[in-house]
Amino acid sequence: MEKELALILQKCKTIKQLKQTHLQILINGLKDSNFLATKLMSLSSDFISLDYANKVFQVLPDPNLICYNTLIKCSIGKSHKIATFIYNRMREADISSNSFTFTFLISCFESFRKLECGKMVHAHVLRIGFGSSMFVMNTLLDFYAKCGENLDVVRKLFEEIPERDVVSWNTMIRTYMSCGEIDSAIRLFESMPERNLVTWNSVVSGLVKGKNMELANKVFQRMPERNSVSWNAMISGYIKLGDLKSAKAIFDEMPERSVVSWTTMVSGYAMTGDIVSARRIFSQMPVKNVVSWNAMIAGCVNSHMFDEALSVFHRMLVDGKCKPDQTTLISVVSACTHLNSHEHGKWIESYIRKNQFELSVPLGNALIDMFAKCGDLQNAEIIFRKMSKRCIITWTSMISGLAVNGQCTEAVNLFDTMCLEGLKPDDVIFIEVLSACAHGGLVEEGKRVFNQMVHDFGIEPRIEHYGCMVDILGRAGKIEEAIRFTETMHLEPNAIVWAILLSACKIHGKRNLLESLIRKILDQEPNNPSYLKLITNLSSSAGQWQDSLNFRVASQDQGTERIPGCSSIQVGESVHEFVAKETSHPQRGELIKGCIFCFCFTPGNATGLFLFLSPTVTFKRIITKRSTEQFSGIPYVMTLLNCLLAAWYGLPFITTNNYLVSAINGVGALIESIYVLIFLIFAPKKEKAKILGLLVCILTLFSTVVLVSLFALHKEKQRKLVCGFASTIFSIIMYASPLSVMRVVIKTKSVEYMPFLLSLFVFLCGCCWLVYGLIGKDIFLIVPNGFGTVLGTMQLILYAIYCKNEGEAKKPTMDGSLEMGLSNPYQLQKQPNCS
Repeated sequence: MEKELALILQKCKTIKQLKQTHLQILINGLKDSNFLATKLMSLSSDFISLDYANKVFQVLPDPNLICYNTLIKCSIGKSHKIATFIYNRMREADISSNSFTFTFLISCFESFRKLECGKMVHAHVLRIGFGSSMFVMNTLLDFYAKCGENLDVVRKLFEEIPERDVVSWNTMIRTYMSCGEIDSAIRLFESMPERNLVTWNSVVSGLVKGKNMELANKVFQRMPERNSVSWNAMISGYIKLGDLKSAKAIFDEMPERSVVSWTTMVSGYAMTGDIVSARRIFSQMPVKNVVSWNAMIAGCVNSHMFDEALSVFHRMLVDGKCKPDQTTLISVVSACTHLNSHEHGKWIESYIRKNQFELSVPLGNALIDMFAKCGDLQNAEIIFRKMSKRCIITWTSMISGLAVNGQCTEAVNLFDTMCLEGLKPDDVIFIEVLSACAHGGLVEEGKRVFNQMVHDFGIEPRIEHYGCMVDILGRAGKIEEAIRFTETMHLEPNAIVWAILLSACKIHGKRNLLESLIRKILDQEPNNPSYLKLITNLSSSAGQWQDSLNFRVASQDQGTERIPGCSSIQVGESVHEFVAKETSHPQRGELIKGCIFCFCFTPGNATGLFLFLSPTVTFKRIITKRSTEQFSGIPYVMTLLNCLLAAWYGLPFITTNNYLVSAINGVGALIESIYVLIFLIFAPKKEKAKILGLLVCILTLFSTVVLVSLFALHKEKQRKLVCGFASTIFSIIMYASPLSVMRVVIKTKSVEYMPFLLSLFVFLCGCCWLVYGLIGKDIFLIVPNGFGTVLGTMQLILYAIYCKNEGEAKKPTMDGSLEMGLSNPYQLQKQPNCS
């Protein structure tokens, strides 16, 4: 049964399974088994706690040496007190220690840097007779080296070791390297009787840490064999020096590249701001781990490519092979903060909550800062309350968030709460609290906080604290008191302090101080564009136009420029930043094209609507006379083609959510359909058969083109060609329809207002679509609309020539009746001569 329970213990993966197995041990009466206790203590210290493992040990009636050693080993990095207690109890029980006992005990004291405790164990080692144990002496040597003991003590201990192995030599070389004794380390390395790969790597790593890459490369070239540690040490060394070229050369020479090697190169390029190369290396990685993703995301954040950082994080989630960790989330939240992207920030916070990530102090601080800067104080306070542990940065972020969002009194109250909880404030948090008092107009509170900082916490004011106090007094209109305060400062006021006073003087009308303050600012920072702009504006507001002009000219002569403003907009999952006068946006060409599209596309469709309304006058006469005898069949054909063209343009755009185009062409199709019905109603019986036949032929042709483009052609490129060609033919026919009108105008030498106005709209429509076609390099827009623009220009010229005869459009004829004027661009009937 004991062996079975031991096997079950080895398979335990959770706290629940471990406790259930412990219960089975108790039920089966095996609580006194030293064999099971050692396994249970090891698992308990990892899964539950060291105290739980200690309780298991305390109930053992007769623990053996292995039980003592196991619990001391479990104490490494967790509690040196329990390790000391167990060791003393073992000595009281008269149980002899072995080399493992001292090794575990020394390692435990090393993890807590307990030098004195280690010296006591060293004395016990020598007294008991383990001074000849190479295993124990190497552990002691490493203990003294890492606990910061004098190098002479470590050297003496090394020399006292009777038999040194390669571990002893490696430890001593590593100690020399860490202490900066490069020459001593090299001499010891050259005198070694035998070297292993760890020895070579220790020397190379030590030289790399000392930034002695020339010597490190020489040792690296001498190495009889190399592993990934050797190659990665050289790569990281060159990267730290900023020598990416040498690092890439070493990387290319590697016979086998590990994920660490790839990640190191990605981090190197990202650190230098070369995100393009970092992205290229990252995309070539055969295997990525969470550190690789973190390196790429952090590199984008450090290079201020925050949108790219969010994009990489999104690809990481889509990839699904690596789960984000705390470091990933902190970097991503930082990117959201800089982008002021509240939506992304809320999504990441919900992701953290749903995946039950621990709300660590750094992650909580990042979330508070992000929500506060996005103006979401409610969520910032929720995160603040949820945090079980808070550091000074946590309080600073929350106080700053309250102040920035106008809740200055609450910020001061939160600071007082922090002081009551016993957390000592630093100088940074006082800057935030004083800034809150300045923005909230809390003069007395500001004075109290400043005195509290100086007298209660003994923090010496920095220039930032003095600047906040001057701002508090200046905003409240206490200019004289602010000036007296600057005279009591132990630091000389800088230009920022004087600029704060200058702004306060402007607000409260203290113009008598402007000249002296301006002089002090210009004495300290004469070339600062922000201050020059402030002084220029103040001079202008004070009516000192000549001084304002002088400062403006001086600013231009010095070539100083203010930092340009920046705005951002979130579109879908991307956030786009735009800086004033910047031309480096990757989609700048598309943006310009889109702007021109807005100016061409909408007017083009609006003017196109008038094309569908152009036959209105003609069909009004048809309805009035209840006959189509005065008109030929060409207007009918043109009307039908306009109807089909409207349907052709309107229906495809419905699938692309362009409702403006669909609406305009839908209205056009409806209008033209009504015109077709009017023709069919009032046409003579002998013409109806011809009209119906023509209708069937045109509709058949139109349907054939549509069906071929939608179903027969499977490639998008082929469909575009067919649709574009058909649209071009329809558009040319539509633009050609007023040719008959031009012929009549030439014969009658007269023109009416309506044809001229409609021709103007045709011309504008063609121009708009022609410009858009030229920008998009779309031949199917350039050809028909170019033809329409030329034709429209000819019509306008023709109408301009004959517009003087507009009054003669309706004259009495020789038989005394009124001559019918031209009122329709589609009308083809020959008009009587006006003469």
